[in-house]
Amino acid sequence: MKKPNKINKEIISRYKLIRAIHTCCFTRMDLRVEDFAKEYFYIVGDIFEGRLIDESNLRTIDMTRVREFLAEEG
Repeated sequence: MKKPNKINKEIISRYKLIRAIHTCCFTRMDLRVEDFAKEYFYIVGDIFEGRLIDESNLRTIDMTRVREFLAEEG
């Protein structure tokens, strides 16, 4: 019974992270979608595959803002 709970928690945490990134990207009024779309889809792919996010490669996605959003959501 422990494995399904662990898997469920992992899926939920990935979903929350993707949702936070989506919200933080698509609510920025200073960028066009074309400016961050490629970066967004690569980072979502990394999340789906369970890889760590390499923040040094990010140019438009602000992970500090994403972490703040996640903290507010609880």
